[in-house]
Amino acid sequence: MFIKYVGKNTVPVGITEGYNMPKFEAKHLDNSIFELKQHPDKYILLDFWGTWCKPCIKLIPELKKINSEYSNDKFVLVSVAYDSDSKKVADFISRENMDWEHLFVNQNQGNKNSLIEKLKITSYPTTILIDPNGKIIARNKSMDELKEIIKNAL
Repeated sequence: MFIKYVGKNTVPVGITEGYNMPKFEAKHLDNSIFELKQHPDKYILLDFWGTWCKPCIKLIPELKKINSEYSNDKFVLVSVAYDSDSKKVADFISRENMDWEHLFVNQNQGNKNSLIEKLKITSYPTTILIDPNGKIIARNKSMDELKEIIKNAL
């Protein structure tokens, strides 16, 4: 066995700030496939939440504010519901007028390729901001910090 240096990894993958997003599987509430490349040249804010999570629900007005202030051709908000019932999530989203993109991960079905597993999401809510190149530029920042990062990026 021998080791050969082939150069620096120009696209390191990881789950923390400074690393590129790993490949993952995700579905919208209607079961259509979600991919980051559907939003080229955009900053993407992933919001991980659940209908069972009181702090997540408390955060919704702030997310509405961020979405209304920054949603344009350079920014998109994508919420990822980690829940047991997609209909319950859809009804909640409709009732709360959460008018942005929504993904669903069934907490009753283990999937090593799910967004929750790949990003090692263990607390809710969790937010991850991704730049247009797919790099994580913020993870679990306060809403004020996130707003400042988004404002400066745009």
